[in-house]
Amino acid sequence: MSHRLIQRLARLRQEFEAAGAVLRLANRIWPSISMETEVSGTALAAIRVTAANLEATYLIRLFAEFEALLRDAYPSIRPGTTVPARSAALIDQIGARLRIPTAVRADVHLVRSYRNGLAHGRQGARPVSFSDALSSLNRYLAWLPG
Repeated sequence: MSHRLIQRLARLRQEFEAAGAVLRLANRIWPSISMETEVSGTALAAIRVTAANLEATYLIRLFAEFEALLRDAYPSIRPGTTVPARSAALIDQIGARLRIPTAVRADVHLVRSYRNGLAHGRQGARPVSFSDALSSLNRYLAWLPG
């Protein structure tokens, strides 16, 4: 199962990279495409803001997908128990049951904390790049039965 789960997150990486490439291209060739129907009403400033926020946007999506994977897997990992409402408890309960190393869980909690800061406009969480977040989440998923 873990390979399948990791592949689901890999699709998000591909989408993130594709969106970044398109935004960089649009920014570079804006004068020649600004009159095209597909971008009418779009300002170059909006393209630039979107590019600046792209990593944060995809990190939020990445963690949401990771959490959904855990929620789907939980009943088979902890049969007869209720899926925790809070993602921190979900991570810890699965981690304890599967004996996922504390360091691996701690890295996932760093991603969770940063994601929460991004999603809720809170400052203070240590920033995590999309690439580092993906790596941390994949290390955790590799422990799930498969």
